[in-house]
Formats: sequence, structure tokens, C-alpha cells
Amino acid sequence: MSDIKKDISVVGTSCPVPLIKLSQAVRELQKGDMFKIIGDDPIFERGVSEFCEVNEHSISDISHNHDGSIEIIIEV
Repeated sequence: MSDIKKDISVVGTSCPVPLIKLSQAVRELQKGDMFKIIGDDPIFERGVSEFCEVNEHSISDISHNHDGSIEIIIEV
């Protein structure tokens, strides 16, 4: 996806670090921007989904990788 403005990895970290990094990334972007976050914490997907719901961001895509990581594309 060429319209991704930021790509961050929180692989190897656990809650609350992924949500802190997500919150920081969102502050650096403008409404309508897309970014990708990759994580592998067992509650990563649920935490990101809840963060997006509360903050009115849209999840455009979720991919589960063979290595156990999850890639989530978010529109701010």
C-alpha cells in the first residue's frame, strides 16, 4: 500500500507499550492518513481494535502472519 504514511513495529513488546506507541503515532498523523502497526502480543489485536473504536479511527485491514505477528492498517 503506497498510501501508508507510517509503519511501526511493536513486536516483542506487551501491553501497554503497543497502545502507547499507537497513541504517539496517531498524534503525528493527520485525519485520513493511513499507517501500519505490527505486533505479536496475545491481546494486541483486541487492544488496537478497542483503541480505534474509542478514538474513532478505522481499521482497513488485519493480516495474521505465519510468525505469529499481526499487521493492522489503520486510517486516522
